[in-house]
Amino acid sequence: MRKYQKLAGRLKRTIKVLERIARATPSAFVHWEAGFIPKGWIMGAG
Repeated sequence: MRKYQKLAGRLKRTIKVLERIARATPSAFVHWEAGFIPKGWIMGAG
């Protein structure tokens, strides 16, 4: 959990990191394989 503490409270930086990871390893998650890769906005509850 301590690995990602530097991203806490930094939505833009977190999204960029997720974009980079998704491009590098698109098979990491099933929904990334289907083409649902984060592109600047993350939808969710709240």
